[in-house]
Amino acid sequence: MTSSQKKSTKDKLNKMRRIAIFVEGQTEQIFLSKLVKELLGQKNVTVVEQSCGTKVALTNDALKFFVLVYDCRGDVAVKSQILKHRRSLLESGYQHIIGLRDVYPQKISDIPQLKQHLGYMLPQADLPAQIFLAIMEVESWFIQEHTHFKSNTGIEYRTEDFIRIIGLNPAEVSTETINHPYDSLVALYNHAAQAHDKSKATSEKLSKSLDYSKLCYEDTKMNGSLNDFVDALCAALGI
Repeated sequence: MTSSQKKSTKDKLNKMRRIAIFVEGQTEQIFLSKLVKELLGQKNVTVVEQSCGTKVALTNDALKFFVLVYDCRGDVAVKSQILKHRRSLLESGYQHIIGLRDVYPQKISDIPQLKQHLGYMLPQADLPAQIFLAIMEVESWFIQEHTHFKSNTGIEYRTEDFIRIIGLNPAEVSTETINHPYDSLVALYNHAAQAHDKSKATSEKLSKSLDYSKLCYEDTKMNGSLNDFVDALCAALGI
């Protein structure tokens, strides 16, 4: 590589926005990869998905943004994986770290203590890091974006259907009150005689069916944990 090529590569890396997102599982990884692309535009970002057990890396082929979405394979591993990889991320020029994990199976009353634990001894100098909670699970965000059910099943879900199946209408009430959102999501899909699981194919289909404009600009008004996460993600991306 010539000196001019090296300078060009260095300048490109200096201009690139680099963030790392650590999540607890495959469903979150697929969803957030899609969310980032929707927010930034497919042509403006390189999204790399990696899983626990692999070394985080930085490539230099992104145009404006480089986003690593790292599957920690467990909710309790999110913080430990951030701490494990923080130094290499800092050395690679990352500017922000964001973590996301569910509250469930812990109780809603445990949230204050859980937040305190996640923030304890989390370094901020040079490479700020925040860990957010999906209350009670990330599936509550999917239910809040209730129009995706018709997109995915072809069936019109009425207000009375939602109330009968999960006890609330997501068009009017925050889904953060649902104790086990994954089970509620399964029940809602059962209404359309469709199975729902955590497989890659199912997660990809669901992520493609979500209305991300509604999710980020309307549903955030009712769902506090979704709003907090989207705000932090947009701030980290500088948008």
